[in-house]
Amino acid sequence: MSKNRKNIFKTVALTLLGAVVLGGGIATVTFGIDYINSKDKNKTEESAGMGRFYKEVETTTESEELVNVSNDIPITQSELLVKMLDVSDVVENAVKFVVAVNCIQYVDYNNGYFGYYFGQPGTKTSESRGTGIIISRQEDRLLVLTNNHVVEDADILSVVFVDGKEVQGEVLGTAPDSDIALVAVPLENIEEDTLQSIAIAVMGDSDTVKVGNAAIAIGNALGYGQSVTTGVVSAIDREVEMVDMTLKLIQTDAAINAGNSGGPLINASGEVIGINSLKYSSTGVEGMCYAIPINTAKPIIEEILNNPRGTEEVEEKPYLGIYGFDITFQYQFMYGMPAGIYVSSVEEESPAEAAGLEQGDIITSFNGTAVASMEELSRFIAECTPGDTIELGVKVLKRNTYHDTTISVTLGNSKDYVDEKQN
Repeated sequence: MSKNRKNIFKTVALTLLGAVVLGGGIATVTFGIDYINSKDKNKTEESAGMGRFYKEVETTTESEELVNVSNDIPITQSELLVKMLDVSDVVENAVKFVVAVNCIQYVDYNNGYFGYYFGQPGTKTSESRGTGIIISRQEDRLLVLTNNHVVEDADILSVVFVDGKEVQGEVLGTAPDSDIALVAVPLENIEEDTLQSIAIAVMGDSDTVKVGNAAIAIGNALGYGQSVTTGVVSAIDREVEMVDMTLKLIQTDAAINAGNSGGPLINASGEVIGINSLKYSSTGVEGMCYAIPINTAKPIIEEILNNPRGTEEVEEKPYLGIYGFDITFQYQFMYGMPAGIYVSSVEEESPAEAAGLEQGDIITSFNGTAVASMEELSRFIAECTPGDTIELGVKVLKRNTYHDTTISVTLGNSKDYVDEKQN
């Protein structure tokens, strides 16, 4: 057999082999599509153990269309995906109980640029924007839930309803430690057509929220008016450090921007599961936003209603002045750290700083009782009164070894600290 003839047979053989392989690949893809959309009864029964997630659908190889089980109207796969992501029906109802919260604060100045330039003291205006949730309609007022940092120090406060009407309200009470505030809007100031356009929020159960559940955030983002972002619940019981305490929050990747604070985080049923509060901002970090669980807020709302703004009981609280986090078993195992509370930072001019507490110290006891979490420490501090002297057992790291010491701290008054910060 000649050399040219051998080459011809070789070329033909390779071509046939390629066709077989390509055909096998096409058959594999076709099998995958047919398997997913199969009407085989046995496969449908096997899926029953998964809550019958799979439903019988008609397929046509030519058009690759899916059939809507409910009304037999053909829809494409891309159309089905859009329908699954569509939250317009939920949002249409939810926006009725969402309001924009606008605040104005008057700040007196006696020096600085304005004082030196004009040669006399004066007053300047500071504006802020946030969001609120209508949670109740009482005999003479609407109650709006929002964040404390939205309304803090506001001299004039107003809310803007879904129909664009703006009505003045007032802060009924706040819980700064939990970043929760309650605003009252007199019904006599609200027009009847506005009352007809709004709704009362339906409270969900944040204790039943699971990672992966749908999460929808609505708010007055950047002060531009109501906007909607969607995502999922990324984590639950995520600990976020606050002064003298940690908050356990819902983490979501639904975008929460400036102005969204105080707005609702709702589930796929349109129920409020959280109050949008924080966004973690750092280089290389995206999609880490936080909401206060609504079950955490419920008892605080009741407390505010029972103790309105201005009572000494609400405003005056013992104050230590640290940020800290729990040293879990993982930290103990990986880094050889003792059980306790790691002091991540100390507030300037706080009782903790005056007593000598420093970043990196580990608090292990409170007045002789062992403590292993910020929750325990916060509870012990709350049982004290401003001016009490407490004994903290502390482990201090020196030359790679922790040494035990005791630090005496005279607790301050949180109200005095807030006043100093404002001045």
